[in-house]
Amino acid sequence: MGFLNSLLGALGGGPTETCPECGSRMSGDGERFECPNCVDGGVYFMEDGELVDSMSRSRGNAGSCINCNGSLSGAEHTSEWEDGDNSEAYVICRHCQTQNYV
Repeated sequence: MGFLNSLLGALGGGPTETCPECGSRMSGDGERFECPNCVDGGVYFMEDGELVDSMSRSRGNAGSCINCNGSLSGAEHTSEWEDGDNSEAYVICRHCQTQNYV
């Protein structure tokens, strides 16, 4: 899809991907994609060249929590503005639920 995404980007169409759930064509900004047909969910993120839903997102070796010093591996990652009002990306610690800004 890399060549096609580049071509569509040059034409003003933006990057596209196929929805892993229903097979519909999705559009996005290259990192976040939305399916026009999936009602519950339908939001996917490009991570390491693959589309993943928000529940499956993680950052491999993301460091340690600022509060409990627990590992942030496998923690939920939230991108800038993903939840509507966060100007910085953050990772929520699986151990103590502290937001660790990236």
